[in-house]
Amino acid sequence: MTLLQQSGPLSRAELARRTGMARSTITVAVNALIADGIVRETAQKEEGGRGRPAVAVSLMPGAGAAIGIDFGFRHVRGVIADLAHNVLAHEEVELGADYEVCDGIEAALGIVEHLKKQCGYRDQDLIGIGLGLPCPTDLEGLPTRSAMIPRWSGANVRQLLADRIHIPLVIENESRLGARGEHVWGAAKGVDNFIYIKLHSGVGGAIAFNGTFITGQNGGAGELGHISLDPTGPICRCGNRGCLEVYAGIPAVLAQVHPVYPDIDLHKLFALYRNNDPAVLRVMTDTAKKVAQAAAMLCNAVNPELVLIGGSLSAAGEPFIARIRTEMQPLVLELNRGPRIEIAKLGRNASALGGVARVFELYANDLLADAASSCSA
Repeated sequence: MTLLQQSGPLSRAELARRTGMARSTITVAVNALIADGIVRETAQKEEGGRGRPAVAVSLMPGAGAAIGIDFGFRHVRGVIADLAHNVLAHEEVELGADYEVCDGIEAALGIVEHLKKQCGYRDQDLIGIGLGLPCPTDLEGLPTRSAMIPRWSGANVRQLLADRIHIPLVIENESRLGARGEHVWGAAKGVDNFIYIKLHSGVGGAIAFNGTFITGQNGGAGELGHISLDPTGPICRCGNRGCLEVYAGIPAVLAQVHPVYPDIDLHKLFALYRNNDPAVLRVMTDTAKKVAQAAAMLCNAVNPELVLIGGSLSAAGEPFIARIRTEMQPLVLELNRGPRIEIAKLGRNASALGGVARVFELYANDLLADAASSCSA
């Protein structure tokens, strides 16, 4: 059950491989759970639609559900999914850049109520709510005092929500939740060692090692946007110079193109890139070089199977990813040159789905009770 709660539907063969149990043992266990109405078997369409559909084991949908909330830089987004990993509904509220914490809280509460109503759930039907914050968070899920997102610094988001809603809450940095979402639903499914780099308004990320997401001593692991690539480079909002974010964050990329195209936005940037505009090609190539430089450092440090590029800038597509691959090659030791470099699949819902995945993970490990008790602490 724990593996199904964490990973969603799996074949009996995959259950045997991941648990190390004999196929016969898995068969006996699955048959017993089916008889008790806890799990079910469903046909899963194979990639490309050819051959006999694989049979997957999943938890019964009625066993419970979770909501994920992503507090983005300009929006609040929510999704709801059941324990069978069916995504049931999603909703988004646009708030504008640098919105107040109280506005984000009200938007999140409205989304939770709307998703519950839409899917016919009550509070007691929900296992928990996973919240992704757009700033560094400590191990308790509290925003750290930082110049990076000053309006959120020190705000006790957990308590502000716990005063209004009586559902267990789990809080984590939204980039790490984006990686969790990709691990369960997206491009990193089945991959236990990977790096996730989110190229968005800010640059964040996560590192998964042997299926575990590294948090670090204080919860600050994965702040990949603040790897300094040039100590004499441009000043970053974190106070350092030459961070990856000042080269690969969307505002920084658009600012480089602005002298040539004063009305530039992300949509126009991608259109010009597809049309091989010389100025945009130059900027995107330089950006890819900086991403490759940071990714190569990480590959030499942790030797991942996969480097996953997410965030809105990843929509530049395969030419951009191909350039990152090319630029990385000479920077990585031969032993560490094996990782695939791919675009994340979940798009705008990645972090919210990661919030759901985090709730399921804690539920599977009987840790959600601890998270719930800390809500009222």
